[in-house]
Amino acid sequence: MNKLQLVARLRVIGVFDDQVHPNVKHFWTDVRKPESREQTPLAHHPFFAMYGDQVSREGYKAVKDANQSVQQRMNDIIEVEQEYKHTLEQLAIQIVSEIWDCPKDLFEAHLEAPTGEFVQEEIDQALEEQEEEGEEGGEQQPPIQSSRPNAEISPEDRKHINKRLTMNMMTHGAAVHHMQTAHHLAQEAIKDIDPELLTLYSDLSKFSHKMYWAMFNDLTAMEGMQAGQEEITWENKGCTGPNCERKPKIIAYGMVFPILVQELSKGVMELLTMHQFTGMSSDVQEKVVKNADGFKHEQWLIQTGPEMWRKFIKLVPRDRKLADIVAAFSTMAPDQVEEIMEAVIDNPEKAQELLNSLET
Repeated sequence: MNKLQLVARLRVIGVFDDQVHPNVKHFWTDVRKPESREQTPLAHHPFFAMYGDQVSREGYKAVKDANQSVQQRMNDIIEVEQEYKHTLEQLAIQIVSEIWDCPKDLFEAHLEAPTGEFVQEEIDQALEEQEEEGEEGGEQQPPIQSSRPNAEISPEDRKHINKRLTMNMMTHGAAVHHMQTAHHLAQEAIKDIDPELLTLYSDLSKFSHKMYWAMFNDLTAMEGMQAGQEEITWENKGCTGPNCERKPKIIAYGMVFPILVQELSKGVMELLTMHQFTGMSSDVQEKVVKNADGFKHEQWLIQTGPEMWRKFIKLVPRDRKLADIVAAFSTMAPDQVEEIMEAVIDNPEKAQELLNSLET
């Protein structure tokens, strides 16, 4: 690290320490400690233990100046968008289709608030776990709060859990990155609707991301931030024969255009990273999902994911589809995935070589 890089790093540390929730800072420090392994699966993950603090700080730097006043303009944004609802829904599909080079009929987009039933189920379960832990551990909660992982996890299963956490981080990373940037890819079409929307979209997407550093494990507050939702369904419409192949459909809801794009892109990443379960027994898959998925990890994965995604896409081969690279990446052995993620931080040239060698 040269002198200029050191100065820049110290500035990031100063801003981070002054502005974020105190327990967020403590989380990334404490996650390195052996005793935290009984409280969160992230403490077992070499990447989060070694680089979580650094990547979270770098991610915060990108949103630290977000304009808070955009909150007061939400109704204005929604009112303008409702006149062009269908146009913006189709525009969101077009942009995500172009980013991922996939067919438009893969998507169904709804520019409206989600019903929240699926999200609410996850929040209720996480809140119930949090309540139980509070009763067991007394009134004062530590900076790292337990996510109640399985007590008995083999070293091999732990590797698969870590890989799943990595994929979930990259899924959130890609989705948030596209929320923050996609409107620039369609700026002419958006200007035709209302030129002010471009600035409002930029402010909104940055501010909504910044909020993940302003709270600590507050599931009720995170519930209020759920302005989008997506799910993947499998259809075989128009086919009744024994050889019918079910096709995926990504159904996304977003209260405003950037969030709709975020949910559509998140759906693509979830679809692509399903490849990680290929050849995995149902018992191991259940254990991996139980320990790596869920609302309880979302704050930390959204803090780190977008910055890692930006670093990652700078290194992927330009002569191949991004979707093919992600799908191939998700099929790699856990140790290989870990090697690439560490190299993205410490040795980008090596990471680029490893990504170039992927078979797609």
